[in-house]
Amino acid sequence: MDVVTDISAPQWHRFYVGQSVGFYSRIREHLGAIQDRKSARLHHYVASRPGRRSTFMITTDINSSGLSARQLELLLDVLEMAQGPALQSLPEATLVAYLPPGALIANPNVNLNIASPLLQHSISPLDKEIEVEKLATSQDPDIRGWFEARKMRKAIQKIGPRVIKKHYQPSPKDAQGYREAFINI
Repeated sequence: MDVVTDISAPQWHRFYVGQSVGFYSRIREHLGAIQDRKSARLHHYVASRPGRRSTFMITTDINSSGLSARQLELLLDVLEMAQGPALQSLPEATLVAYLPPGALIANPNVNLNIASPLLQHSISPLDKEIEVEKLATSQDPDIRGWFEARKMRKAIQKIGPRVIKKHYQPSPKDAQGYREAFINI
C-alpha cells in the first residue's frame, strides 16, 4: 500500500492499494515511475506532483509455499479487494457495489485505485475504459488532471504530437493542466 501525502497540506492523503510477490522490487518500480513522471498510471501521476511523498507499507504478508501461481494470484486479488473497500481506495461506483447498503463513503472518487482487483486479470479494454470514465467527475483536481492528461496522451498516440501541439489552443483555465500533460508524456 502507498499513502501519498502532500507536505503543504498535512490533512491531504490518497491511498493506493496494490499487491506484489516481490515487495522491494515492486516498490523500486513504483518509485522509478513516480520520479520519471512519464507513467500513464493514476497512482504515479498523483504521487509525482510537486510536494508529494509516498510512504509504502506492507499490510499483509503470506506464506505462499504450496500454492500454485493461479492460487497465489487469486489470493492476492482477494486480499487487495478486502483492503480496497476498507480504505476506500476504489471509485465510488465500485465501493457501492461491494459495501453494504447505506455504508458511508467518506471521500468518493479521490483515491488511486481504478477498478476492482477481482477484475484486474480479466477486465477487457472497453470495461477498463468504463472504469476510468467514472473518475472524470472526481472532486479531486489531481484525478481530473490525470483523466485529461490521459485523454490527451491517447489523442497524441492516435494522430501524433505535432498535429496536437500545432492545432490545440487551450483556454487559460486549462492551459496549465495541458502544459503539464505534454511535459509528462
